[in-house]
Amino acid sequence: MRSRLPAVVAVLVVWLLAGCGTETGSAPPAAATPSETVAFVGPSGLAIESEEAARAALVAQRAEAERVEAERVEAERVAAQSAAEAAAQQAAEAAAARQAADEAAAAQAVIDAEGGCPPGWSFDEAQGCFNPDNAGGGGSYAEGDDGYESSDLEVRCSDGTATVEECFGPGSDLNGNGIADVNE
Repeated sequence: MRSRLPAVVAVLVVWLLAGCGTETGSAPPAAATPSETVAFVGPSGLAIESEEAARAALVAQRAEAERVEAERVEAERVAAQSAAEAAAQQAAEAAAARQAADEAAAAQAVIDAEGGCPPGWSFDEAQGCFNPDNAGGGGSYAEGDDGYESSDLEVRCSDGTATVEECFGPGSDLNGNGIADVNE
């Protein structure tokens, strides 16, 4: 009841003032009377727009910071992966070099103990015993040379400058036509 009492009193006062006046036109219009409920207007549209703009800017800043952080983390991951791959490659190369050195040492030990190359190995004057299966194991194999030295006669026979009898032996050209008659 207390909350309605001031409103009722205000309406009564307005009614009395409006009714007691003898002059016409001096009474205030009905729309100008104080209202019981005055609505709170709140912040202006400009304030709301600036708050929304500030909120949007903050969201954009956070998104940009998250993107930059994600790129940094990805770059660190890629760098770590590259470093790990490089370390693994170096370890593999070191293991291969260590294995080759162990094989060479074992071969040399056999040579020293027995005076020859181990089974499956070959001997070359320039490099000694070597493993022909090892890709880096010998200069002659690495270059495609099997170590065989051909004689002067073989060279002349292959290029056609030697006679048939020199290449295939006496009596190999029975009819004298310059072609070996081995199968005739």
